[in-house]
Amino acid sequence: MKLKNYLLFFLISLLWISCKNADNIPIEPHNANQPIVLTDFSPQLGSAATKLIITGENFGNDTSQVTVNIGGKKAAIVGISPTKIYVLSPRRLEPINTIEVTIKGQSKSFEKKYNYKLLQTVSTLSGRVNADGSGGDVDGALGTAMFKDPKYLNIDGEKNLFVIQYADSRNIRMVNITNNKVTTIPAGAVKSAHGIVIRKVDNVPFVCDRDGFPKTFFQLSPANSWQPTLSFNDAANEYSYPLDIAYDETANIFYLQDYTFGKILAVDGRTFTSLGEVYRTNVNEIDRIAVDHEGNIYIARTSSHYIVKFNPKTGQAETYAGGQGIAGTQDGPKMHARFNNPEQMVFDEENNMYVADRGNHCIRKIDKDGNVTVYAGQPGKGGYSDGLPQNALFNQPTGLALDKEGILYVADWKNHRIRTIIIE
Repeated sequence: MKLKNYLLFFLISLLWISCKNADNIPIEPHNANQPIVLTDFSPQLGSAATKLIITGENFGNDTSQVTVNIGGKKAAIVGISPTKIYVLSPRRLEPINTIEVTIKGQSKSFEKKYNYKLLQTVSTLSGRVNADGSGGDVDGALGTAMFKDPKYLNIDGEKNLFVIQYADSRNIRMVNITNNKVTTIPAGAVKSAHGIVIRKVDNVPFVCDRDGFPKTFFQLSPANSWQPTLSFNDAANEYSYPLDIAYDETANIFYLQDYTFGKILAVDGRTFTSLGEVYRTNVNEIDRIAVDHEGNIYIARTSSHYIVKFNPKTGQAETYAGGQGIAGTQDGPKMHARFNNPEQMVFDEENNMYVADRGNHCIRKIDKDGNVTVYAGQPGKGGYSDGLPQNALFNQPTGLALDKEGILYVADWKNHRIRTIIIE
């Protein structure tokens, strides 16, 4: 996606330069004593990130002085001349929208409307593979970087996507979407990263260390070149094999899920001291955990094919979705729906849940009303294919991350790729 936008920017820039040279139009500032003249824009129909060319007069050439709003949302300006403005359409617009150009406080709108078509697509963000389909550990641009068994994800507010790799979890990969770059964060003292959360208030990632007992989880400080520093030392021997970490932003509490002892431990986010056990799961069972916007903890019982909801305030636990020990692909009301090895879960702003349904090779959605549907992929059919969500193919997806724009990122485990899903 980022590579596509980068190429788009490059092509638009070339177009702008060629138009400027061909028309022999000198670069000049906007004249505040003269009105803005809007002539036309094209195309009239588009989707998210569609490139639009706005023609007119007295635009100037200073992008810091120009704002273009489409349907009340700010459009990204990628090029400008005194007679042309090049912008990218914002996401999630209404079907019919007004385009408004503002320069130094002076505004002008088109009478003609911009028609918006909802975008629905699955694409590959990054992950080049070898001829035999295998992955690797190669940093670089999104289009050339390689991953080896990407397993779990999280994304911060600066569009840094953190990738935990199952094949070599000594290192953590970071995908800088804005700068079109994949790098490796040396794990340092972390022996085996196995889960990651982002503390949104300061954009700091925390990873749990599966094999680092008693040093249970670390923070990756951007101020320290992302080098891991110890956050919690399990001196009380409450843990031995933490597989996942979740964070309640409101309560400032971290939760750690342990494989050996089969329990969830709470850690104070201010003092980084243990608050004790809050929930008991099965011993020696791989579970994934997540926290919704109301502070409830969800446990994906991966090998048992169902999801548990636990309220740490009341101590009440209940089956949230799926059937215990029953694998399947059925959609519908959450208690009748079936999953096959559900893994990482994320929530959107409306508390809808998205689940990486690994064994079914698809992404499922549980809406806030409790209805389960296939969000992307074809249940029971593994493979690799981009395109419309219902036609796309995944191969054992395990990790999910959701950014503030609503783009869902998928760790497509056995395809060794990072995929994106945009459904408006």
